[in-house]
Amino acid sequence: MKTQWSYYLLLCLVIACSTKDTKHNVSNSTEFFFKSSDKDSIIANIDLSEQETKKYAKQFTITASKSTEIPLVHGYHIVGLEYYPSYYGEIIVSKGDKISIELNDGMLSFFKTNEDKKVKINTIQQQIIFDSLGYQNLQKQTQLFLETKINNQTRKNNDALSLLQHYLKYFDDVFKNIEKSYKSDEYKLLLIKSAKVQLYENLSKVNDQIESDTLSNFLKSKQFLNETNLNDRVLSKLFVCYNHYNLFKRPRNKSLSEKYNSDFNSFSTPLQSYFKRLVISTMINDKYDRKTIGKFIDDYEKNYGVHEDIEAMKQEIEYGIKDSKDLKLIGIDHKPETWETLIRKYRGKKIYVDFWASWCGPCISELPYSKKMKAQYQDMVFIYLALNDKEDAWRKAIVKYNLFSDSYLITNSKSAQFIFEHNISTIPRYMIINENGKIINPDAPRPSSGLLKDML
Repeated sequence: MKTQWSYYLLLCLVIACSTKDTKHNVSNSTEFFFKSSDKDSIIANIDLSEQETKKYAKQFTITASKSTEIPLVHGYHIVGLEYYPSYYGEIIVSKGDKISIELNDGMLSFFKTNEDKKVKINTIQQQIIFDSLGYQNLQKQTQLFLETKINNQTRKNNDALSLLQHYLKYFDDVFKNIEKSYKSDEYKLLLIKSAKVQLYENLSKVNDQIESDTLSNFLKSKQFLNETNLNDRVLSKLFVCYNHYNLFKRPRNKSLSEKYNSDFNSFSTPLQSYFKRLVISTMINDKYDRKTIGKFIDDYEKNYGVHEDIEAMKQEIEYGIKDSKDLKLIGIDHKPETWETLIRKYRGKKIYVDFWASWCGPCISELPYSKKMKAQYQDMVFIYLALNDKEDAWRKAIVKYNLFSDSYLITNSKSAQFIFEHNISTIPRYMIINENGKIINPDAPRPSSGLLKDML
């Protein structure tokens, strides 16, 4: 009986140890360790498709002298590592890797540690540019091409075609080299896709300078801009690059309205839909008026139907809500209020108004100075109005920064004429109201400026 119990205990011990080892060996993450001073950190971004970003975290902070686990979705991932302000590089990692990062003269070096062995890892750029002399010659040719003034469109296109052929030949060699050198199909595929993105970015930079029809048509061809690439975690960078040069830089004196109506007709319907959503989003960021944005939203839904991104944009601009002359507010007690009734309530006193938001770093940094002023000028009213903020975030900030007195959330930030009449396009923003309820300084100095003492 004693022997049976001994065997049983030995079996349990083996199972327990086996289970522990399995958990240790099979990891769904990569461990990063950054060797630097305590204040340093690196921003890491892993390559995820648009759909994957809705489920998984994409960005991580690697703090110096601490181990940081970054979970991976696929077997291999491209990780972009940014060390502000001087360095950006990309490496390929796999599940279970242990990566150490060292900093020398503002440059990062990467090492993979395995059983006490440290092996240097090349960045993707270093792996793609395997023939440094050939790549340098190509870069010199590109620079010479850019420095040559080309006035004739025919000659410009012919020269662009010649440069394009050199690029394609070089990167064809790159693809062949990758096929020969790397055994893992997934790793190999990531490198080939990265080389394609590199080719696209280089030619886009050239075309931004020379505006060649030949290059323009090549860069917007289906070879690069197609639905499959849009949903690919690496090749979606082609669209990021195209959007940078053709949409966000707003080249060739074309307005966003003109781009929406004419620039995307050659693309498939799904890509037209994607680009036009991006244009409307850019209009919102550029603070186009609500009526104009509303018209483009109506046109989009008429032609492409309902989309979750458009629904979010509707909420952002308070779509369907009529313009209001007054500011609509709610207090911390959930009771509604308006600007006019609030100012009327404090008639006979000077008022210092602080337009802020829970997400606004500069606004938060001014709060200690504002509180100091409030203690100094006790006969003056200090009102805090949260602009373009979400109620739950605002309420948490009220508690965190102890702003219970005269704090309100603006509930019609996009539809209030008051915001546009006083051009409150950025925050923090401050106003001074006199004893008669009249705005005497619509853009008053910040509390930290030291300029308010004489003014008040």
